[in-house]
Amino acid sequence: MKKTLLICLTCLAISPAFAQRKEHKKRVTVAPGLRAGLNISNLNNSNGDSKKDFYLGLQLPIKFAKFYTLQPEFNYSRQGSKNFVPAYDFGFKGARNYDDLKLNYVGIDVINKFTFGKFNIQVGPGLAVLTESASIVDNDIDLTFNIGMGIDITKNFGIEARFKQGTIPVTELGYSRDFYRGTGDYQYNQTFQVGAYFKF
Repeated sequence: MKKTLLICLTCLAISPAFAQRKEHKKRVTVAPGLRAGLNISNLNNSNGDSKKDFYLGLQLPIKFAKFYTLQPEFNYSRQGSKNFVPAYDFGFKGARNYDDLKLNYVGIDVINKFTFGKFNIQVGPGLAVLTESASIVDNDIDLTFNIGMGIDITKNFGIEARFKQGTIPVTELGYSRDFYRGTGDYQYNQTFQVGAYFKF
């Protein structure tokens, strides 16, 4: 009788600990961190050269499952184009070039990260607000689509590469605030990022 009672008490003591351990395994985890690296950016239809600069951001990965993490980000991104030809100068004789078109953005990205071992695929939308630009820019915001991949080097450190495509035109060909609005093509941000991330 005493032996049976002892076994029952032992089982009762172990069961909550085991249940708590299983619950801990299923618990959502949050690991804030930083991301930074190199931007290689340009605008399509600009006849310009790629501009090299940097990006810097805060990230808040929320791990819901072993294979899925939702990662909100707040980023500062320095973009633009070198030797940029403004839209309204197209077709004009002696069109001038801008040595360096600066398009600096702050924004929020919502990245869906799918993990396969040490590798991850990153995809998601973003909203960016212009903080510095030339007067020829027609839109101060940009909606972006991001796609990329990363590799975890350690538990807290990894490297990544990402392509960011703008969906709101920066300028329209044949148009400026001082000229007739044309119906030509558009100039969109296109940015390739390569860098690293660190989780605390």
